[in-house]
Amino acid sequence: MASMYANWFLLQKIQSTDRTKNKALRDANRLLVRGQEAQAQANADKRRFVEALGEAFLLIGPSGHIVLANSLACDLFQEEKLEGRNITSLVCNQELLSQLQDVFQSNTPVTKDFTLNALNSPSNSQAGITAWQVDSAITEAPIREKHILIRNITQSYLTNQMRRDFVANASHELRTPLTIIVGYLENLMEDGILEENPSLCRKFLNTMNQHSQRLMHIIEDMLMISKLEAAHKGLLKERWFSLSACIQDVFSRLESIQHKKKAILTTNIQETQQLFGDPFYWTQILFNLVENALKQNTKEGLAVRVQANVTATHLILSVSDNGIGIPTESIPFLFNRFYRVDTQHSSEIKGTGLGLSIVKRAVEAHDSTIAVTSTPNVETTFTITIPLSRYTA
Repeated sequence: MASMYANWFLLQKIQSTDRTKNKALRDANRLLVRGQEAQAQANADKRRFVEALGEAFLLIGPSGHIVLANSLACDLFQEEKLEGRNITSLVCNQELLSQLQDVFQSNTPVTKDFTLNALNSPSNSQAGITAWQVDSAITEAPIREKHILIRNITQSYLTNQMRRDFVANASHELRTPLTIIVGYLENLMEDGILEENPSLCRKFLNTMNQHSQRLMHIIEDMLMISKLEAAHKGLLKERWFSLSACIQDVFSRLESIQHKKKAILTTNIQETQQLFGDPFYWTQILFNLVENALKQNTKEGLAVRVQANVTATHLILSVSDNGIGIPTESIPFLFNRFYRVDTQHSSEIKGTGLGLSIVKRAVEAHDSTIAVTSTPNVETTFTITIPLSRYTA
């Protein structure tokens, strides 16, 4: 009997031990699953975070292998998956790869800007150059991983370049008439010249006056561009106005040049057609386009036509002429500040070089776009596309 009891007791103890072990295993499994779920959730949160950065991101381990990369980084390096790859094995633009390796090999955080020519740029740019910035940070020991952000800063680079070019060009354009004015003033200040040669003095004064006027035109145009680029809607005094009256005002102001060139100015715009916008700036837009057509063409008998055509979504306003045209290589730069088309008679044409730049910015301030096409000696057309909400007939 005692032996049976002992066996029973031993069996109960073994079963109890098994139950305890099983419970411990179940608890351990639950903890493992929870840990895996927490890790998966942490990884998912990390993935969502790096995808939301809006910039290419790489997390690189000490050996150079990529631990984590977002989709923008995959797009940048034109790879479907980057995790597990060593940065030295990436097949991409070698200049970009060289910049990345320099950052990775640095033992300190780095912020570095660099440019790539468009041919080798990973952004598929078709012209010019692209600009990039690499930002890196290092995680604390024991695992020293590199966090690297790669941003496309081309727009900012081009804006700064445009600003530098503008300052340089403006300085040149302002210095030229000022130098002439100062030179003639020095001549007038010579002893006896006013009494001895008054006709020459009058000639000097006329030349100084012409260049003073040119200086004023440049400054006024620069101020107009500055206001338009400030992009304040409050700048525009918008209202409904007659497009026909605007065109007739432009034709009237250019009547003397028209007669001199024996040009023909026509329009298909009806008196009932109206635009919503600032009439001052629309007059400036059309005046500059028609005046350019007249001034750029030296031959008599030029025909300039201003037309308005309505589509399902837009009003298409165009200014066309049958003159000498614009060289194809000049068209991409036509709306740049101080840009002048290089032609055989370009030295004869006086202007600030800011007219088309003002036109583009004034058009854009009215939620519209402008484009140009040209077939030399056949037709040149400036086309303005205006939202239909700004038009009524």
